[in-house]
Amino acid sequence: NDLTAMVLLYGITLSAVCFVCFGVTTLFAWKKSDISPYWIFGVTDVLLGGVDAVIAYFDFHNAKEGFDGILGAMILVVGVPVMLFVLIGDYIVSKIMENR
Repeated sequence: NDLTAMVLLYGITLSAVCFVCFGVTTLFAWKKSDISPYWIFGVTDVLLGGVDAVIAYFDFHNAKEGFDGILGAMILVVGVPVMLFVLIGDYIVSKIMENR
């Protein structure tokens, strides 16, 4: 489906842009101490989790037969829980580093 291909391409492009922005802003955050790299990582994780959820929704919505919705299922079963686990881990590490 053309709509599914367009959404997947948009999601992959947005993920790549978020990854590059995360790397650049983390480098600047280490130079300036007023921006926390943990906060930047958390925002990037939330954005990528949202992109994953949108891709999964469109994959389920456009599934017709057979294994058409398997990408969305894998994203919901693996991708979103990993994003949540990493976000919780980032929060814990940021609190530990604040107390030092």
